[in-house]
Parts: sequence; structure tokens; C-alpha cells
Amino acid sequence: MVDLYKELVGRDLLNGSRPPKNILELTDLVESRNRGTISRGASGTIHICNVDKAGPEEIKSILDKSHVSYTGAMGTNAKVLAEQARIPLDFTYGVIDKCILKALTGKASLIMTSSGMVDHSVKRIRAYCEESGAKIEVVKLALPAEPTGNSDMQEILSQNDSTKPVEVAQ
Repeated sequence: MVDLYKELVGRDLLNGSRPPKNILELTDLVESRNRGTISRGASGTIHICNVDKAGPEEIKSILDKSHVSYTGAMGTNAKVLAEQARIPLDFTYGVIDKCILKALTGKASLIMTSSGMVDHSVKRIRAYCEESGAKIEVVKLALPAEPTGNSDMQEILSQNDSTKPVEVAQ
């Protein structure tokens, strides 16, 4: 990442003294340089599924109903479940950031992960939205055995417009 950034600065394609921390920051830098601003058109949705509470058939059903364009798996259990369900994975590393990048282009994605990483995923997406001003809808998928309701709603607020929350359904 740092080498690529230095090469782009050396070719006068980017300017700045601080290299980006990750691909999201690099993408924002390149986009703002080329367009004069960071594009914030219609964002896609990131669905998050807890694989500890779902089997292969539930995952297939989720994919059929949610119309996701990209699927990623974080952790061994998620990758094994994807293999059992014969779900082709688009992302197996850097899953959260890659799904954020896809959401920024209006695409929907599914993150398959274990219980401990579900909230981490939401926090990472929330942090990016607060830093960048992006608004990304995140849906924590409720499986048939899980209760749903208004108490399960969360919000990701845009740093630029904190009066308009993006709802994060659990």
C-alpha cells in the first residue's frame, strides 16, 4: 500500500505527505484527486450473517432473498459453511473493507462470519462512515430462531450530516 502510494505521489498523480492506512483511504484519495470530491451516490447494503446460528440451507435462502452481488467469509467456520453450501466466495481476506468498497459503488454484499466478529464488522463499517461521511446500510440478518424488533435497531451516523442516520437492522 505504501509503495503504491509513493509511486502515485512520485508520478504526481496524488499529493500529500501521509500514506493511506488502507485501501479505503487510498480509494478516497484517488477519487477526490480525479473528481475533485469523493463521490457519495446511492450506496449498497452490507448484510452480515452469523454462521454460528445458520446452516447451509439458511445461508442459501438468505442469498436468494437479499439479492447480494458479492459474498465474503471471515473465519474458518464461515469458510467451511460456504464450502458445504457450495457458495462461491468473492472475498476471503479483507472482507469488511472489500464489502465497504462494493457498497460505495451501490452493490450489495454478504459477510458470513462467526458470533464474535458480527459486532466487530458493524463497528468497522460505522467507523468508516464516521470518518468519511459515507452512508452505508448494514443489515444484521435475523435467522428464524432469532427474535427481531425495534430494540435491535442501530444507527450509523454520517459525520457530515448527523441528523440523518443510516439504520442498521440487526
